[in-house]
Amino acid sequence: MAIPYTGGNGGTYTAQSFTQNGLTFTLTAGNFRIGNGNLVYTINGTPATSGAMSVNITAGGKSCNGLTLNVNP
Repeated sequence: MAIPYTGGNGGTYTAQSFTQNGLTFTLTAGNFRIGNGNLVYTINGTPATSGAMSVNITAGGKSCNGLTLNVNP
């Protein structure tokens, strides 16, 4: 899953992993691009439920709350 961002400054972000609804979201540590780019999460697992799922993402001190994913087990 790629999450776009704007205004990147070349700073670093740490690795993270969290599990929600039976799915594990993993982000490898890296650097923001200068300007625009994407944070790329890998998602593994089997969802516990289907339908709309709200996910909160935080990286480099910034957050994207309420990101909606459609899940189909």
